Amino acid sequence: MHITSRAERPVDDESETMTLRLRPLDGGAYTHLSLTGPMASVAQEKQLRRLFGLLSFWHGGPVDVVLCVGTDTAGWLEVWSDALGAMSARDVRVRYLINRSTLLGGDGDG
Repeated sequence: MHITSRAERPVDDESETMTLRLRPLDGGAYTHLSLTGPMASVAQEKQLRRLFGLLSFWHGGPVDVVLCVGTDTAGWLEVWSDALGAMSARDVRVRYLINRSTLLGGDGDG
């Protein structure tokens, strides 16, 4: 498998950007974090361990990871299930979202 970074491809519109949104909670004592955007579907265990270790440390508990699956995502699901299954349970909790929106090609948030 050839690993291709999204950085190797030009980002030509806003829907292709990675966005980190931070907003204050409880008067600034906490921060709400939201990260959205496309990335290559190459699950690298070492980097995932570092990412989830840091996020769970900051959060104070495991990070909920929701995999939104549909009828044509079996290969993608296998890649991410295997990679996330190798993570520590103290850092990651994996859930699977299967709903009509996901199966019809929606974003799975409905």
